[in-house]
Amino acid sequence: MSDTIPLKISYIWDISLIIDLFVILKFIVIGSIGAYGTCVLSPHPHIGKIRAAMGLNLILGCVLFFYEIPDEKIIASLFLGSTFVGMSDPKALNKKDLILALILYELLYFYFFQHLRFLGGALGSLAFMASGLSPKIKNYFFKKSGLT
Repeated sequence: MSDTIPLKISYIWDISLIIDLFVILKFIVIGSIGAYGTCVLSPHPHIGKIRAAMGLNLILGCVLFFYEIPDEKIIASLFLGSTFVGMSDPKALNKKDLILALILYELLYFYFFQHLRFLGGALGSLAFMASGLSPKIKNYFFKKSGLT
């Protein structure tokens, strides 16, 4: 009888790390659809910011109702907050700055939303903080390095 030693292969990318990166990418894509959709639809004269955001949220609600998607509560609240980020004034945040505000919103969401659940309007508050802080962060990091 020969004793065989199982072959251990060391992977650089662990499968759980890949799954976590996929989930993070999924949340970024869903948030960017909400923010950019609201930003693109809101300048139309008969739509406006509120109708654009709520129309996109209704479409997402229908998709989540008819299809079983994991993390649907997180996706719904993240999408709603990202439409709040998309409602920002185009003079304050252009479409490139919207990316930074969206990423900042998602970071604030995952770090602080559990602590702010008691606060009414927590998603709007986080979106407001992200929209207000993103120009300051952009000026601080990118003006020093000369990238903008």
